[in-house]
Amino acid sequence: MIAEEELARTSMTIAYSFAPLRNIVCDLSGIVANAVRELIEAFYPRLAGKRVDVLLTELIDNITQNVVDGDSRMFVDITVDEDELRVKTRNVVDPEQFEAVRQHVELINQSDDLPGLMRKTIKERRKKRLSGGLGFIRLVHENKFEIAVAYEASFLVINARLDMARIIESAGGDA
Repeated sequence: MIAEEELARTSMTIAYSFAPLRNIVCDLSGIVANAVRELIEAFYPRLAGKRVDVLLTELIDNITQNVVDGDSRMFVDITVDEDELRVKTRNVVDPEQFEAVRQHVELINQSDDLPGLMRKTIKERRKKRLSGGLGFIRLVHENKFEIAVAYEASFLVINARLDMARIIESAGGDA
């Protein structure tokens, strides 16, 4: 029988690509998140699976809800090893969309009071009768992801990182 500590040394790479984006009419985020969660939980603590589920749901939903070019493609790359889990998404956006995302992520990354930022965001969005806007804050604050963004050849690139060593340690090696 293999020891749980040995399971948590398993590395994997998963890549998805979908096009054209206009054809996505299903709950793609749920389908991908559930499949990846099952794979990760086969080797790592359930907490890692739960966190990647939340991350993938948020990132893929953001992409499918903000399509600029229905003929374009989205890319989702996931890498897991005993030290970290990395997710990279890429999709076509216009410069204004990128700038809005960049500013939002910068605000989150520079905040030393994420609960306060969450309350402020809720209050501001309620006034304007807007929904959403909390996803990235929750990913960083509640799910402990590090988020970075870039703009490369018309693609919004989001890089998310989770410290797997911390997850394994907090689960006491319970894979």
